[in-house]
Amino acid sequence: MRSRKNSPKFATDRPTYTRSKESGTALPWGTRLTYGTGHILNDLCASMWFTYLLLFFEKVLRFNTMYSGAVLTVGQIADGISTLAVGYFSDKEINQWLCIR
Repeated sequence: MRSRKNSPKFATDRPTYTRSKESGTALPWGTRLTYGTGHILNDLCASMWFTYLLLFFEKVLRFNTMYSGAVLTVGQIADGISTLAVGYFSDKEINQWLCIR
């Protein structure tokens, strides 16, 4: 665990995301490309899932189009809030049972 004396005081004191935490050097382009490709494939899979789910709600369950869109929108908002919360707590150095590294 890092001591509080060495921890950054401002967000601008943190290294950029293109830097490796261990060495402080820039990540190679191959690593950046593979991370980006994985992210694109993840988003492609999610968009296919949401398209299928929207069609399932409308054609099989006979939901109104407005209700189908509302269900997906509520899910996306909940996902966005939970992503922010998980990111915030995982970056903090606090000793909560859920966030112990």
